[in-house]
Formats: sequence, C-alpha cells, structure tokens
Amino acid sequence: NMATNIALTKNSIRKLIQDLLEVVPVPPTTTTAGRARQWFGSQGGLQPTAVKNWMRQNLTQDSLYNGATVTVTGPNAAVYCADIDDKLDEFLAGPAPEDEPGASAHAFVSGSNAIVFDEDFIDWLDANVIVIVIVEV
Repeated sequence: NMATNIALTKNSIRKLIQDLLEVVPVPPTTTTAGRARQWFGSQGGLQPTAVKNWMRQNLTQDSLYNGATVTVTGPNAAVYCADIDDKLDEFLAGPAPEDEPGASAHAFVSGSNAIVFDEDFIDWLDANVIVIVIVEV
C-alpha cells in the first residue's frame, strides 16, 4: 500500500491537531497546549503565537502517522490544515531548492512510504509552513 509522503504529512498534521482537540482532561488555557486547542476549536479570531509554538514542540520525527484518514473537527483547525496543504502542494510542484534544509525537505516530500519525518523536513516546515496564519472571521 503505497503512501506518498505529502499525503502522510497532511494526515499526520491533522492527527496531531485532532488528538489535541480530543485530549482529556482539557489543558488549561493558561498553557500553550490549552491556548492552541482553544483556537483550533474556534471559528475565526487571530491565531495566537501558542499555535505555532505548540506545533513546533509537538511536530517531531515520530509524529508521522500512517493510519486512517483524519478529519479535524475544529473550524480554525480545518482552515489551518487546508492552508498547510496548499503550502505543501506549492512546494512539491516547484523546483527543489538548492540549499538545506529545502533540498532535503523537497526530496522527502517527493517520496513515498516514510516511517518517520526527515529532520530537515521538520526544520523546513518550522521555517516556512508552521507560521502565523490569519484566519478570516
């Protein structure tokens, strides 16, 4: 069963966020996880820095999820994931960067059947994808 790394990445990000949305007990909103969860589950409103910070802390090499397709339940989460999908699609469609981490990230996202995320790909995501996005109300 061949799975493209781009599809695995999109689904893995959804799995990470959906797990946060479903976590029990709910993390307090005084925490990074709690603030990120509150925003992901809401509709509209400016994205708090906590979202970027939480994603950077939690998206690790071991975050690659090779299971069933995940649908995120939070309105902002859905918009956030769609935005990441677009950025990944644009990156894959474009020429491979010559510099690192972009070159290795492009090679990873062009591949298939990964078991863990490539460290250079995580670094590229951190710098280029997991950034503040403005969600329209």
